[in-house]
Amino acid sequence: MEIALILVSQKLTHYKIASYGGLAHLAIKLDYYKAATLLAISVQEEEEFIANNLAGIIDAFLSSHVEGYKN
Repeated sequence: MEIALILVSQKLTHYKIASYGGLAHLAIKLDYYKAATLLAISVQEEEEFIANNLAGIIDAFLSSHVEGYKN
């Protein structure tokens, strides 16, 4: 069950990245550059969250629950 929650969090974060990226692209096309910049920052924050948190959490979970797992 724990891994399911971790994976749902990862899926949600990827969904947010795709949504923010698409909206940023649309904002650029509509000349809403301030909005595009803020959305691009949101994309970067979500990517950093995955890199700094979720990957490590998944590795830690697998290390403690799967015999012989090496990250």
